[in-house]
Amino acid sequence: MDIQRYCDVEPQSYTSPGTTTILSHLHYLLPESHKRMQLVKSVTGIIYNKIVNEWFVRLQNNYYSNYLEIQKRVHDETNLTIDALYTDNRRDIDYRVDFLKAVLDDGRNFGETEYYYFISDPERWTNEPAQEHCKYFIELADDIKKNGIKTPITALRIEGNNYQAKVEFDGEKKWNTLKDRTGYQLMEGAHRLAIAAYLGYDTIPVYVLNNPKFEIPDYTAYINKREEYYQSQAK
Repeated sequence: MDIQRYCDVEPQSYTSPGTTTILSHLHYLLPESHKRMQLVKSVTGIIYNKIVNEWFVRLQNNYYSNYLEIQKRVHDETNLTIDALYTDNRRDIDYRVDFLKAVLDDGRNFGETEYYYFISDPERWTNEPAQEHCKYFIELADDIKKNGIKTPITALRIEGNNYQAKVEFDGEKKWNTLKDRTGYQLMEGAHRLAIAAYLGYDTIPVYVLNNPKFEIPDYTAYINKREEYYQSQAK
């Protein structure tokens, strides 16, 4: 697929796919030495240079990926409906689906979508070009359309009627209490979930983990705060 024609905007920063969610979970996963590194970074106020930041992100991603792989080995793969993972805190999934419709169905450029400005939001910790991310997303959608979903996404089983979801804005962390409607939370695989929804899948393969220690992000609350900015930036 030739997607160069969609690229009409200057590259902006973006965290690699899934990194924002991954970082929110690491409070519980990182060894003490890594926690101390984070503490030193926050206390001293040192601004890491680009090389050190990228190394730190890779370190965290590798640790989290290894953790997930261990968990997946002891949990069976299953299938869940798309709706089961369309939870109230994940409005970012709607943004992703709308992006696919805008680019693939309507022929719009990346910079004409609100999603582009969500992933390159300067308020978020970002370090990779949004332009490259958008290309990756479109290529992944094309591959799944042709070959199906090869790797299951990962979900967390929720116990109880409510759950706590975290939103960070202007350096402040806030926890919102949301009603659980499905019994599950998406942990990893937002792009594949959005593509499945866009392509009209009824179900999607999922690894379901049972670990209540993960911090659940509230992307809906974040988007609600920043949506006016996204709309003003989209062409």
